[in-house]
Amino acid sequence: STDRKAKREGSKPGGTKPGHKGHARQLSPTMRQHHVAGEKLFVDYAGDRFEVMDPLTGELRSAELFVAVLGASSYTYAEATWTQSLPDWIGSHTRASSILAAVATV
Repeated sequence: STDRKAKREGSKPGGTKPGHKGHARQLSPTMRQHHVAGEKLFVDYAGDRFEVMDPLTGELRSAELFVAVLGASSYTYAEATWTQSLPDWIGSHTRASSILAAVATV
């Protein structure tokens, strides 16, 4: 039928259709997520290791950056640890929880 032919001719490789570009210009490239206040805490180590200098000896050591962020407010806690080992990971969670306990719900 002519409807099928029109649909077939209107489709382009990759699934785009006529008018798609105009619609795409209206959309924001960011994805918004709604989080209930105090409900979610996002945690991870951020980026590459970085160097920390001991002010007494001048020795350089590599460190990791632990980051915890509350979803609704983006309230952020960050600290440096020497490794991503389990004791450092648990210690960072414990310290972040003690700082953020006043704003998080369980």
